[in-house]
Amino acid sequence: MAARTPHFSVGVGDLVNDGSDPSAWREFLTATAPLAAAGPVVPVVGNHDYDGFYNTLRPQHYLDLFRPSGTTWFAWSCGSARLVAIDVNAEFPIGVSRSSDQHRWLMNEMRSAAWTGAGWRILLVHQPPWSRSWDGYDGDEAVRAIVEPMAADHGLDLVIAGHSHAYERLTRIVQGREVRVLITGGAGGGLEAPLAIAPPGTDTIVLQHHFAELTTTRQALTVEAINADGRTFDRWRIAR
Repeated sequence: MAARTPHFSVGVGDLVNDGSDPSAWREFLTATAPLAAAGPVVPVVGNHDYDGFYNTLRPQHYLDLFRPSGTTWFAWSCGSARLVAIDVNAEFPIGVSRSSDQHRWLMNEMRSAAWTGAGWRILLVHQPPWSRSWDGYDGDEAVRAIVEPMAADHGLDLVIAGHSHAYERLTRIVQGREVRVLITGGAGGGLEAPLAIAPPGTDTIVLQHHFAELTTTRQALTVEAINADGRTFDRWRIAR
């Protein structure tokens, strides 16, 4: 990954197995040091990063290392893309309730010039809205409740998620608008068990350790999926 000199890199949650273990975070920082030398590393929080902190719902080690401001949701722009990271694990059960500070922030972001003027609008969230690579798991309804109005009313183009330990891409139509989902959950943990039957409605499921590289211009967004041997095993493009 570092050899490809990315402008920045993102981990979409479950950065460690046990969020309360300081040694796990030291291992994470060591593992990502080459990436940090190439460009900013922007980790998004996942449910395992909350392990040991569910009594307070504050993933303290993650916050200390990456979000000293105290909020686990944030946004930034790079080139023609606007990226918004949310944290559905900040509440129990998961979600972003309408009365929360996070929801108010998200609504303000959707109305911002940075979002409305972006060529590509991308949501980063740990749990996927839809998923078919994990037997018996179809994604999280609480995340769908966020994604669907973002797609229908606010021009969301792409959701990038983890949680399912596989590479997966799929497309859904939400009120006539096409929204793509990229699940890149194969950074190093154990992979999902192979499915006996490929579920319908899924574009691609690949059970390999991998990373995904996104490239954007005003005219197109391209995704290239690369395995641990450096081989590209999937490539797709969204054009305006």
